[in-house]
Amino acid sequence: MKLVDRLLQRTSEMMDPHAANVIAFSGGVDSSLVAALVHRAFNNYHISYDSNLSITQRRGSLQAVLGISAAVPQTQIIMARKVAQTIGIELTEVPTSEGSDE
Repeated sequence: MKLVDRLLQRTSEMMDPHAANVIAFSGGVDSSLVAALVHRAFNNYHISYDSNLSITQRRGSLQAVLGISAAVPQTQIIMARKVAQTIGIELTEVPTSEGSDE
């Protein structure tokens, strides 16, 4: 089994395709790899139907979230947006204020 296949299998085992799956995303190597794996594993999940074509398993959601503050350089924000778009994952930007708390 190839490394990518093992990573996808392990990712599938850790996530819940029926729940809200949220990824803390910076656009760096670590969070980008996690986002790509979860996105691919999530998109491989298929909705099941019964004999009346009613959904028997509901699909959850997948969201990458990027904290935006004065501590995050604009170049990192731009890179995170580009990486999320390349992966194909929806990116939500949330204003944070970690620098203002003494």
